[in-house]
Amino acid sequence: MIRCLELLEAELKRLDRFPPTPYRIPGLWVGLDHPVEMPSAAAYFLGALDDIETAGHDPAPTHAKRLWYNAMVRHVTSYDHGPAARSVGWRSTGTFLKLIALLPYLHRLGVGTLMLLPISSVGSVGRKGALGSAYAVRDPFTVDEMLAEPLLAMSPEQQARALVEAAHALGIQVISEVVLRTASLDSVLVKDHPEWFYWIRSQLFDGGVFQSPSFSVEQVARIREMIDAGQRQDLPEPSAEYRHLFAEPPAQSTIGASGWHGRTLDGEDVRLPGAFADWPPDDPQPSWNDVTYLKLHHHPHFNYMAYNTIRMFDAELERPGAENSGVWNMIASVIPTQMRMLGVDGAMVDMGHALPAALRRRVIDDARAERADVVMIEENFHLDEASRRDGFDVVTGYLPFDAHSPDGLRGFVRRLATQGSPIRFLACGESHNTPRWATRVHADLVPRAWLFLSLLPKAVPLIVAGMELGETRPINTGLGFTPEEASALTAEMLP
Repeated sequence: MIRCLELLEAELKRLDRFPPTPYRIPGLWVGLDHPVEMPSAAAYFLGALDDIETAGHDPAPTHAKRLWYNAMVRHVTSYDHGPAARSVGWRSTGTFLKLIALLPYLHRLGVGTLMLLPISSVGSVGRKGALGSAYAVRDPFTVDEMLAEPLLAMSPEQQARALVEAAHALGIQVISEVVLRTASLDSVLVKDHPEWFYWIRSQLFDGGVFQSPSFSVEQVARIREMIDAGQRQDLPEPSAEYRHLFAEPPAQSTIGASGWHGRTLDGEDVRLPGAFADWPPDDPQPSWNDVTYLKLHHHPHFNYMAYNTIRMFDAELERPGAENSGVWNMIASVIPTQMRMLGVDGAMVDMGHALPAALRRRVIDDARAERADVVMIEENFHLDEASRRDGFDVVTGYLPFDAHSPDGLRGFVRRLATQGSPIRFLACGESHNTPRWATRVHADLVPRAWLFLSLLPKAVPLIVAGMELGETRPINTGLGFTPEEASALTAEMLP
């Protein structure tokens, strides 16, 4: 098999035979402090491949395997390369090719692991901003075409694999984040498997935004009490009116501007609902209009979306035979498929702690069956023994919520000193969902605080792309923002 990196080099040499088109890049990409205009994009990228080949022969720094770098492909190399470059078709948004050219920079930083936010194809219904959320996955088995350079006669999957091969040449492993609980409202999975999704009666839906079920203050208190006590039997349910919104899957379905809709055997018109934050049951976050939850269980009494069917599963759903086996098989195959298709070294499971325990173990077991040394990371804001027991290697942890607070950081260090941690955790004071560290403490303190966190027991030193430059604009506003702060940063202003 011809390696994709060799195909990429051949493609760039083909493009280099065309009349040169000026291509502007930030000076930092090549170790300078001012923008640079390259004679042509192809020449620039061929030079980057030469740099990778040269650097690949040098011994990696001894600390390289410890330092991780978290990046969103379309964000980290987004740049206006000039009107000439745009006119011939080079993307201004970030791509796999441009990230390949950034690898020598990451190698000089001592990065040993590149962790990518989701790279799967993105849905178009209810899109956030012009490009949509990377977490609104239309097809978990294909790569987002917007991350590929259209001038290259290579598929998005081939361009992604070329990135992985180039990273491996520098001794850098690549991990991709996967989204396993939700799908976009125009998911390709619906056509052949409507039973993998929840459906609501169109005639009972007033055309507004689908909302999460509401619970009284007393109900919320009772729910929290039961969950804290580990009691999952007969959890308080949503109202009968809310539950009646949900119907059986349609016999036939079609895709439209608002997503999938269809008609049941009883002649009822149904459609896919949006989604919402699954915990706590009174979470104030706005509804999500670009994704829907996968239906993880089959049970006639629990045919609805609520905290007790999508996160804090009722005991009835944990009984053998209640699992929606087709969905579970599909979910468990996502990571092995990415490893075979792209050559990635591991996966970060988005909201992994919210999967049913048996499914979590199945996901890990199937990944390790494909490759024994796969690196498995769980998005879990707690340091739990269950994560280690189930087979995860690393968890995200909760430092992005505490590292900017002296009291929070003292408490974290005290916990490590007295209890330790059952599992390795990401050591960084920010994430792609939180405010930037440099906006929460004085920018001069960030490098020193980061170094301190990196030296803690079981810490995995992490840089969120841009943090090393003192970046203040967040990637997303999912966690740690006031409503006013979140509204000031519109989807069009975020990557």
